[in-house]
Amino acid sequence: MKLREYQSKTIEQSRSLLRAGVLRQLIYGPAGSGKSVIMAGIIKAALVKHKRVVFVVNKITLVRQFCKHLRKSGIVHGVVQGDSTWGVDRDILVCSIQTLINRGYPDTDVVLQDEAHSLSDSYIKMHEHYASLGVPVIGFTATPFTKGLGKYFDELIISATIPELIALGYLVDCEIFAPTTIDRSLLPISNGDYEEEAAAKVIDKPKLVGDIIKHWKELANGESTICFAQNIVHSKHICAEFLANGITAEHVDCNTSSDDRDLIYARYESGETTVLCNVDVCSEGFDAPRCSVVILAKVTKNLTRFIQRLCRGSRPRDGKMRWLVIDHSTSSHELGYPTDELPLMLDDGQPKEKGKKQEPKPKLAKLCSNKACCFLIPPGVYPCPKCGFAPEAQNKVFTGEGTLTKLERKWLFSPEELQEFWSSCLGLAEKRSKSRQWAKFLYHDTTRQWPNGLQDIPIEPCQKVLDRDRHNRIRYAKSKFRSAT
Repeated sequence: MKLREYQSKTIEQSRSLLRAGVLRQLIYGPAGSGKSVIMAGIIKAALVKHKRVVFVVNKITLVRQFCKHLRKSGIVHGVVQGDSTWGVDRDILVCSIQTLINRGYPDTDVVLQDEAHSLSDSYIKMHEHYASLGVPVIGFTATPFTKGLGKYFDELIISATIPELIALGYLVDCEIFAPTTIDRSLLPISNGDYEEEAAAKVIDKPKLVGDIIKHWKELANGESTICFAQNIVHSKHICAEFLANGITAEHVDCNTSSDDRDLIYARYESGETTVLCNVDVCSEGFDAPRCSVVILAKVTKNLTRFIQRLCRGSRPRDGKMRWLVIDHSTSSHELGYPTDELPLMLDDGQPKEKGKKQEPKPKLAKLCSNKACCFLIPPGVYPCPKCGFAPEAQNKVFTGEGTLTKLERKWLFSPEELQEFWSSCLGLAEKRSKSRQWAKFLYHDTTRQWPNGLQDIPIEPCQKVLDRDRHNRIRYAKSKFRSAT
């Protein structure tokens, strides 16, 4: 398989870091970016040097999925997974972490870990074992947001971002419609997310289940859909309601056998089944190019889970121009669009030092106060760029029960524009003898993003950056004048 440019660069960056002695690497790539292709590329490079590779996953379905990919790539391998173990003397082993915990860790020259955002006890023990031997561990994830991930990885490699892949045509853009009927402020929180049983009592009600069908018919009637429910009972209720309305639907959960799951997935991929209902079975390592609609009926405040669920519909196929998210959980009001800037940095899990100046967090977008508009306005933009409404005072927006409002994302810039803006900010900082931190805030004022992963190459400032700087200086001068008077 021919590598895309960003995939080749990612592999070369990883190899350069290994040569420099960086043994614990985490590679970020959005769902649909081709992480399996990058993994296979790293494995092929290792085979050329007669190195042994152990590839570790946390689900049986992922073992089978990656073995299939290796066979397509012509890579001979073995498997270490329960009763399905075979070929354990081969140079490439695809392993279940649960089996390794029970049987011990194979000798290897390098470890590849899929879904590496997971910090389960099993994965932590694996990291500690191979770290004690000085064996490199390279992780892969679409969601590197887990607290404490920086304890086990030293370097984050960003292969590509969601906006970049949309601009390149490797992913499709998305639209989000969201109801405003659930009051999440009353839900208790456990382990950083909403408590499961309490959330199920709120969201698994006949009226809300009926709304899911109603709005799906209005917005996505007939389109291939994956629905994420609050729990198994809720998923079965939604599935039954779709079937009662003459819509082909099936339910899958963690108790569904591998054989039955394969049949269900095959019917969904062929189009025989229109709606696939689940809890979180389809959130990781599940490729579904046919999916063009994602229903969120499971509340969350966890960005990793949110992104994993949303992006099941991001892959292009057969002229698909966008994927639609129908959010009945209201989670997107807090977490936004997957195309928004994501916190692509490793968290070391340590409490922040008191008194240490922290980089300010970007402000949240807000819904336009004009009820007829419902535009999600980017932070710092005034008045509403959609309808021009400029309220004199900020008021809460109330919508009728079951009403869907379209969320508009922050403005998207191409990767070339973002690099130009950042280089312009650095160039202006040099001209005015300002620091890199000053350039970062000017870049954020211009793009509403931070310059993560961009190159520090100063250039002559472009007009957009000059205009933003002029605006900031005028605003500062006026504030000083008002203070003096």
